[in-house]
Amino acid sequence: MGLKTVQEYLAGPTNFEGGPVSVGTEAVEISFKYESNWVRIQADTENTSSIYVGSSGVGTDGSGAVARLDPGEAISLKYDSLWNSFWVISPEPSQKVYKLGAYIE
Repeated sequence: MGLKTVQEYLAGPTNFEGGPVSVGTEAVEISFKYESNWVRIQADTENTSSIYVGSSGVGTDGSGAVARLDPGEAISLKYDSLWNSFWVISPEPSQKVYKLGAYIE
């Protein structure tokens, strides 16, 4: 990545972004609009099922998962959008996670 212009820095809300992500029985990629090198994913406290975190092949049975989040649990990871992507999935439809991405210098 090259140097950013002042306009590019001002375009972002601050040095972090986040929000809710709907999760169901098909894997959903967690992505960010702005550059992030640290992420946190938290399962909604109202979820009725676990959330599995992994690569694009993560399964609803937890196969391929690197983490399982029960309702209210969270995981924080170092992140590089050029090399890493991660996905979330649940054995049940209509679940939710909250994502937070930040650029920490």
